[in-house]
Amino acid sequence: MFDCFNTEEFHKSLEHISSHVRILETTDASFATLVTSLHPAMTKLQSLSLHLKDEPISLTKIFPSEVKDGEGEISTRYGSAAPTVRLLLNNRNLGSISLNESCFRQEPGEDTFSLVVSTMYPERLERLELLFFDPGENEEVVEEENHLRIGGIERHAHLCTNSDLEFESLRELVIAGAHNKPMDGTRLAFLARWTQLESIRLYHLDLVAMAVLQALLRKFLRLPNMTLFGPLAFKALLESSETLEEFCIKGCPRLASSSFWELLCSTRNLRRLEGVAEGQRRDRSTGPTVHALDAYMTHVKEHEEVEVDNGDKKEMTSGGSWVLGPSMEYFQLHIKDVP
Repeated sequence: MFDCFNTEEFHKSLEHISSHVRILETTDASFATLVTSLHPAMTKLQSLSLHLKDEPISLTKIFPSEVKDGEGEISTRYGSAAPTVRLLLNNRNLGSISLNESCFRQEPGEDTFSLVVSTMYPERLERLELLFFDPGENEEVVEEENHLRIGGIERHAHLCTNSDLEFESLRELVIAGAHNKPMDGTRLAFLARWTQLESIRLYHLDLVAMAVLQALLRKFLRLPNMTLFGPLAFKALLESSETLEEFCIKGCPRLASSSFWELLCSTRNLRRLEGVAEGQRRDRSTGPTVHALDAYMTHVKEHEEVEVDNGDKKEMTSGGSWVLGPSMEYFQLHIKDVP
């Protein structure tokens, strides 16, 4: 597609409008490279979306006028990290950034994720989307266990405290993991500093990545298509459940119905519980589910009075309860085995 517009006239037109562009979205790495060479440069972007294809970039084709007669190819591999960094450095007022895996590589095998993130200006950034999968990746399901150890991630916790970045304006974070391989949890360690987050959307994350994100689970959490969301990840969620106000979970076949009962008994400020919408339920997509009889018996058992020795006197107390109080506004739950 880029070859169709790679003309001198097109370059001049881009330079003419560069100072007026507010939104830039592209999947073409060659075009992104061209944009960074404009004079004057694009410096007033408010939204940047780079979902670049991981393919060789020819500087000779992008800048043919700079090639002298008899010279060969200037470069057949430029990488996507360089134009990404330049665009981020040139634009201090970005409110929304969306980057995919190709933006974090300069050459095959070279990870520049930390460099890219360090060039973001956080003052006005409200939405950040990080897509940690390769463009055109085969999405076949791989049933391999993730053997990464959470302790290995915790050893990188110093990345959080040593960073000078303060993303006080960031409100929404979207993270999509690789479909068929574990995510490098060290990439997520620095996110624990972002305490003002209100909305987090997660796609295709494994349990190790979820454990790293534990500190981020604040008020609003959406977990669509979480086929790898299992007991350990759910345990990490429960540790932050009291802050949850809105919780949407779709596609969690590895969780037992008792898990949702435990969630309902631990959330204190829940206003909205959302599952799979009517007409969208599939065999492999199971939303919040509770077995009615089991839940009732558990509820009764937890409310049985228990004698507690309190020093000089003995008191009667009761166990936990289902926390669905006046704050609840929307409640969607699949109930099975109603007597």
